[in-house]
Amino acid sequence: MPRNSKKRRFPSGIKVTAENVVDFLFYAAKISEPIRSALVKALVSPGTWFPALPKIPDRDLVTAIRATGLASAYSNYRTPQHDTWLKMREVLVAVLRLQLHNRPPLSVKDIGVAIRVIKLTASYYKLDTTILESDFQQLERDHDVLKKLRMEIIQKGIVPEVRTNMLVEARKEFQGKGARQPRRGRRFSEQDQRILAAIMLLHCCRATKEEAREQVADSLANYERQLQADSLRALETRYRKTCNPTTLGALCGPEKCRQLGFEPNAVVSRATGRPDAFIPPEKLPGFWLQQLGQFLLDPRVRHDPPDFMAHILSQRLEAAWEGCRVAFASTVAR
Repeated sequence: MPRNSKKRRFPSGIKVTAENVVDFLFYAAKISEPIRSALVKALVSPGTWFPALPKIPDRDLVTAIRATGLASAYSNYRTPQHDTWLKMREVLVAVLRLQLHNRPPLSVKDIGVAIRVIKLTASYYKLDTTILESDFQQLERDHDVLKKLRMEIIQKGIVPEVRTNMLVEARKEFQGKGARQPRRGRRFSEQDQRILAAIMLLHCCRATKEEAREQVADSLANYERQLQADSLRALETRYRKTCNPTTLGALCGPEKCRQLGFEPNAVVSRATGRPDAFIPPEKLPGFWLQQLGQFLLDPRVRHDPPDFMAHILSQRLEAAWEGCRVAFASTVAR
């Protein structure tokens, strides 16, 4: 595989950042069939992209982040030690951000604490947050799920004793503290998740599920892994069953949930004992394209790209990337 960085580089004429790299890759996949195929081949490639994340408590990660900030202040500016401490801090922040995928959602109490902290910090730095008051109220309304459930239960005329028990159980489920037993079974590997991400990416690009499975099966055959479309369908079914967190629809019924103004499939507690299968299938493409964007934005990768990026950075795709760059820049400008 050639290592000519001038020919094998990510388009640099548009300001692609960590915030918009997923949007850019989705856009490129939708308008360019060669880029879409290259992304699918990268997603289904064998092996792992990253080593397994260590299981570290959030509190310990925050402590380590504080320590790296303190140590970087002791090092002379722009020395190797200083740069290494800053890079270590970025890595710790990235690990903390990835672990947040397995946390229960914010409650109205959490939103209240966040608003109080924001206002306190803003007053210290002399920032005016008056313009955010309507957003604060919207956040509180959107996350006050238990209040709306309580009003719905009262309207049904349920006796107070039963009503109290129902709200207690709903609160436990919302906080991820339900009495459900952990699910046991085969853990999903990184490649299995990336295979499902490739299927869902093709589905987002207006391919039917059957067409997406056939295309992914053909890509897997290039890596000498024989999987039929039926096997890929079974893989998705098994993933959906094990990735089964409690939803608002399960707490109060889909129809009542819609009447209350909530999405019935909104997750309210994490999958107990299965953090590897928490990410819903529909969100797998965005999650793994975000990881792929880390490689694309890293200048070191442009000089020595890993094998699974050979198709993405091939010379034949230079014109396609340039066309996507121009088209994406025009949409952003509008």
